Amino acid sequence: RIIVGGSCFVVLNMTLNNLLRSEGAAMHSSMGQMLGAVINIILDPIMIFGLDMGITGAAVATVISQASSTLFLLSFYLRRKGVLQPMSLKNVRLHLSTYRGIMTLGLPTFVRSILGSVSFGILNNAAGSYGDAAIAAVSITMRLFMLLMMALLGLGQGLQPLAGYNFGARQIDRVRKTISIVFRTAILVGLAAGALAFFGAESIIRIFAPQDTDVIRMGVEAIRYMSVALVPVGLVIMFGGVFQALGDGRSALLLAAGQQGLFLLPLIIFLPRFLGVSGVFAAMPLGFVMAFVIGLVLMIKTARNLRLMEQTA
Repeated sequence: RIIVGGSCFVVLNMTLNNLLRSEGAAMHSSMGQMLGAVINIILDPIMIFGLDMGITGAAVATVISQASSTLFLLSFYLRRKGVLQPMSLKNVRLHLSTYRGIMTLGLPTFVRSILGSVSFGILNNAAGSYGDAAIAAVSITMRLFMLLMMALLGLGQGLQPLAGYNFGARQIDRVRKTISIVFRTAILVGLAAGALAFFGAESIIRIFAPQDTDVIRMGVEAIRYMSVALVPVGLVIMFGGVFQALGDGRSALLLAAGQQGLFLLPLIIFLPRFLGVSGVFAAMPLGFVMAFVIGLVLMIKTARNLRLMEQTA
């Protein structure tokens, strides 16, 4: 109830962060996010243990930290430093075409987030058939996977405004250069993170389960399956960022639905029948590889269109 009651701050933070980034005030946006995280870290032990509030204290600390972040982000506009003035009601205009564009480009991100949670639940449910050790292995692997993806998600978020602004200005050469640089960086990050996870799998899993041999054995296998898919995962994220930046909502939606929904569901049903618990571990990485193939086909088409636009500009 407390978290839901404070959910308005989550929405405001997301909106203000994107507005600030669009104005080039990325530093203010980053400072707001860090401020909220630091306040949450400080308040959690105070609320949970110092005031003996338990889980309620954790929820209160979270809402306070989010509210603090919101106030800091709002200060940029309250001081009228921005070009945009979201606090001024006279600037509010209802244009259906604008909302349609927002929905078209925002829907892929929404679908990706929803299906990400659903796919995690499906994997846990499938792993449950093989015991608690399999569930623990999947949970640890997914958390590690999300940690390794942070850099890739950051690249994708940085790509969108750069490619989008230049595309809007018809600076197609800059669009192509931006895409090339980001794609190469994503490949290098994916290779480095994948190598780290593959060769350090046992050391990583022992941090979470130092004595459980079953969890260690299954966890090493699951991490290594996921590690070999990090390059395709990174490129799938970049493909989606390009499609959204260029206004191609359909391709972005197809890719978002495919990577964690259309491909994962059949794989998680059929692979365990032939591979056992290994099929559970392999389902999501293979789903990303399949999404990569689809994304590559769509990206080749997009690259061809960009070349034509550059030639006719």
